[in-house]
Amino acid sequence: MILNTHRLIRGRNAGSHSLFALLLGVGLYASPIDKAVAEVDPSIPFEHRVCRLYFGGLQPTVHDGTKTPEGRSHYVSTKPWYGLTPEEITDIVADMGTEVWSASASWTDHGTYWPSDMVKRCAEVPEDYHPRMVKRAHERGMMVLALEQLVELENPPLPPFREELSKWRVQPIEGNHWGQMNGLCTPYIDWMGRFMAEHVTVGKMDGFWFDGTPGAGDAGPYGTEAYLRDTGKPMPEKIDWDSQEFKEWFVWRYDKDVEFFNRVTAPAVQEKPYTATIMNYNARPMDRRWDCAHPMRRLEDINWYPAIESGESSLNAKVGRALSPRTECWMWAQWHVPLVSHGVFPYFDPDTSIAKGLRVIAHGIAPSFGGWHADIETWKDSVKAMFDEFKKRQPYMSGESVKYSALLVSQQMRDFHNAKNMWDSVSRLEDIHRTEHLLVDVIFEDSLTPERLAPYPVVVLPNSTCLSDAQCSALTTYVHGGGSLLATAETSLYDEWGNRRENFGLSELLGVDYVETREEGSQILVPQTEDLKEEFKRFVSFVAPAVHGTLRDDSDAEVLFTHSSRVIHGLSVREDSYDSDVPAILRRRAGKGTVYYIGPDIGHGYGRDNLPRVAHLVGRLLRDAAEPPLEFDAPKLIEVTALQPDKNRLVLHLLNVSALSSNTGKMAPLANIGIQVNQGKIEQARLALSDRELTVQNNRFIVPSVGHSQVVVLDID
Repeated sequence: MILNTHRLIRGRNAGSHSLFALLLGVGLYASPIDKAVAEVDPSIPFEHRVCRLYFGGLQPTVHDGTKTPEGRSHYVSTKPWYGLTPEEITDIVADMGTEVWSASASWTDHGTYWPSDMVKRCAEVPEDYHPRMVKRAHERGMMVLALEQLVELENPPLPPFREELSKWRVQPIEGNHWGQMNGLCTPYIDWMGRFMAEHVTVGKMDGFWFDGTPGAGDAGPYGTEAYLRDTGKPMPEKIDWDSQEFKEWFVWRYDKDVEFFNRVTAPAVQEKPYTATIMNYNARPMDRRWDCAHPMRRLEDINWYPAIESGESSLNAKVGRALSPRTECWMWAQWHVPLVSHGVFPYFDPDTSIAKGLRVIAHGIAPSFGGWHADIETWKDSVKAMFDEFKKRQPYMSGESVKYSALLVSQQMRDFHNAKNMWDSVSRLEDIHRTEHLLVDVIFEDSLTPERLAPYPVVVLPNSTCLSDAQCSALTTYVHGGGSLLATAETSLYDEWGNRRENFGLSELLGVDYVETREEGSQILVPQTEDLKEEFKRFVSFVAPAVHGTLRDDSDAEVLFTHSSRVIHGLSVREDSYDSDVPAILRRRAGKGTVYYIGPDIGHGYGRDNLPRVAHLVGRLLRDAAEPPLEFDAPKLIEVTALQPDKNRLVLHLLNVSALSSNTGKMAPLANIGIQVNQGKIEQARLALSDRELTVQNNRFIVPSVGHSQVVVLDID
């Protein structure tokens, strides 16, 4: 089969074609080809290949889950592919339904399993094993990705490049390096690009799964020269989180890392345009690191695929989708029991892994499962059961998300103020949206513009402490134009570099001036309006830190809740006075829009004790701010997402997470899920998996049952 290279590049990413041309034009890679022979059918978009297996097995040793007395991983001997022939192992993998197989292409310090001219060949494995496996995989319609390390080379280059290896390593800004390659070093990028091209031409592989991708934190000659060239400034001399010079260098690295990934990948893509390179991408809850530079922003002009490791939560799936629809969420199929086997438990029940994978697919991106250090005979049936369920939903993962609430995940707060608090606040507000069955997307700071915020009726700032003046102005414009904003705790009390302001950057919009932040304690909130008193009775209670503020002199904000003047212990609610004039939750009309400000860190209060009343309060405020496009009458064990593949069609995913919420790990079917559509008129409602039409009355219908998940297709007038 002959490929049309231009069509494939355009189909993968509209911006990538110009990127490749630019890279070739500057001489990064000078071996253009007119045609490429496809080993697999490239008409299936890589991002829609949802049955992805991460499994080596060719190495004649395996980690047994234990440590040596020196603290190193302990390995035991095994037969390559557990004694099976390349064709036998590949047929088993294909029969499970695998579409993408990330497999070892080399053995660390022993060489490649295929005939490379750039590193040594592994002598311990028969030289035809890997080529036969790849050939058979292509015959069975699978893509094969090479499991490799990007900045921790599995095998050193052959001479003469081996002598240059020490010059290619990162020189840290402080302390000792740990041997990682330098993403700013042009000789290394050129060599690695050629090595990747050799994988896809000589090794016939279809791409890569790269672990070990920290980034561009180099303070040596290459990093120093690049920083001076780009900024005209010298490299900072030490790690100093209070230094503006260090912070600016820290942010500068982000563009360099994306450039590095694009540059190093370009030669392989030039040789084989459908090459799929997955980069382990650290946009997940973790501490800030000077040596890791993976930005949290929309990745639009890339020729690679980000992967969020351990993407087992709804939040991680949303972060992945916000990065790019090309994102993969990688996870263990089942956490290992080291005394039994490392990576997977034999004959494991697949229900929890099915739920994790379907959660990812429901967000329009692909899951990937790995961790296989046991004979494939002991887990093949479990994985097949997973992949069978994934493929049923594969046709229903296209389209933009249906817009309602936008939840800010703040790189600025992660980097320059408090990473733990940022992730905690975000995860708890996301959890509230899920338990209240309210649609929510993650956004990053690059979406804090009036144009990018406009599609969302509501924007939520979950204790988003670090906002620039320009971002505060954009949020004000968004609200005055008709949007609704919900902000909590210390939102906007710091600028984008983590510098403390005297007052909120959004104080005028919020209608409140900052006074103080009180440490974690009991928060007894007293409703002030008649409808809130009827719904929440005398108060809503939780434990959390809280910001206390005063109404601005010119404020027209309405106080919805105040702080109680008393704790509940010993309080006689019929006889004792317990209200105060200290505002806790405010609502303010601004232009055509509305702002809600919650002084206590209500996300923390919800997450600490998982209090349904607290979630209901936030849900009530969000529904008051803007009517949801879809409303669900469903148990908390149902998670909902909605995609819009075209103007007149919605695809709803109802995910049953009962297997993730019980000690048994088993899925329990749920029944009678009510759904109300508030925008447009339903012409037809259909259960996609069973092709069954549903009865619709007044734009409402009932889904009779949900097993692992249910997909509902709505045609809307």
